[in-house]
Amino acid sequence: MRAEFLAGQPPMFKDMVRVGKKWRDSCDFSMAVNAPGDYLLELIMLEAFQGAPAAASGPDHFSTVFRRFLSIFASRSGTGADLIGAADMPKTFLAWTTYYNQGAIDYCVAQRMLQPLRAAGDGRSLCVLDPTVPFVDVAGTIEDWTEVRNCAGQFGALPEHGDGRSAAGEIGPFQYYR
Repeated sequence: MRAEFLAGQPPMFKDMVRVGKKWRDSCDFSMAVNAPGDYLLELIMLEAFQGAPAAASGPDHFSTVFRRFLSIFASRSGTGADLIGAADMPKTFLAWTTYYNQGAIDYCVAQRMLQPLRAAGDGRSLCVLDPTVPFVDVAGTIEDWTEVRNCAGQFGALPEHGDGRSAAGEIGPFQYYR
């Protein structure tokens, strides 16, 4: 079902996932468990893609989506999605209700079925529910979010033109189009 969920996305989303994977591969993670896996990366890119203002395909839209993607990874306070009240839960909660409804999500939260919960010192403010299984937190696959957050923050701080595009018509060091 995971592949089915992502297969229905537009081609531009799939291009943005390729850019996200190049970004991840350009980061120097001290341990592989601190690098976002493909599925987590795809889900965060989907959130960035779906939340970006609707625009024609092109450099400006690619830049907007990619910067949203980086900001989700870099943020300590989350993306502005639904907030969870419990102190030991992440501040930002991303979920898609394609294969289950909001009631299933609420039940999993109430029953504390989301594991692993935010551990003290892991630097994580994000919970990304698997779109196919409402009690699996895909963001929990990263052991320590500090490296991811630092890489995204440094990459997102690259110089840009006044219109949001980075120099030379690229997203950081990556061309907009393959």
